[in-house]
Amino acid sequence: MTDVFRYKQLFKKVAFLLFLALFFSGCATLQTVKQSQGKGIKRTFNFPYNDVYKAATYSVIGKGLEIAEQSEERGYIYATHGMSFFSWGEKVAIFIKKINEDETTVEIVSKRAVTTNVFGPDWTDDIFNGMEVMLQNKNKKGGW
Repeated sequence: MTDVFRYKQLFKKVAFLLFLALFFSGCATLQTVKQSQGKGIKRTFNFPYNDVYKAATYSVIGKGLEIAEQSEERGYIYATHGMSFFSWGEKVAIFIKKINEDETTVEIVSKRAVTTNVFGPDWTDDIFNGMEVMLQNKNKKGGW
């Protein structure tokens, strides 16, 4: 083998390893979204905490996300969405905080599993919209 051929082979290997390192360096894990409180998008709902928590749970499930962990007592829902044709998957954290008896704030952090994936959806608006519809319907019907 010639030296030029060896250098080309070595360059290809180094370039591939560099590509992998850059590609996966921006990966979101469930742990990273758990630690993202204060970095998401917030909305305040004029509904009691229990109703808002229930609407958030139903909205997450209705959108096809899988709940990985949740605690109504501590006010959080962590969810994931697996790989699809357009995405490597997403991680979502929802933080729910009671303001008073009839007011609750919700913060949603939605991150792509791989940050270089520009086609992965941001679930924030979908979840908020689902919650609003459920809360309005509950209000009209007087129950779930």
